[in-house]
Amino acid sequence: MGIIYEKTETEEKTVFRFKHLPAAFIVFLILVFIVFAPRIGLFGDSASLTIIFVVFFAVFGIAMVDFRLAISQINQAKREGKAISQSGSKFSFSNPYTVEVSKK
Repeated sequence: MGIIYEKTETEEKTVFRFKHLPAAFIVFLILVFIVFAPRIGLFGDSASLTIIFVVFFAVFGIAMVDFRLAISQINQAKREGKAISQSGSKFSFSNPYTVEVSKK
């Protein structure tokens, strides 16, 4: 069980459901905003923005490490020639991106 994804295994397949992937994209957009906000003059106090940036960067970094672990397992299954099916959208909370890897 990861932060970004939910992994369930049955006898026939392993299912990776990336339920919180849209939240990672939102955190990324916030990071981009924080980086460029002082350059366009939106905030005067850069010390508070630095603290916010560090917190969001830590959250985003942990999420991407977790995401990378799931993707490496999926890529390993591809190299082994297992059947993989994908469904859903990586930008949707209601229809999350789902990857099913057969165990045969």
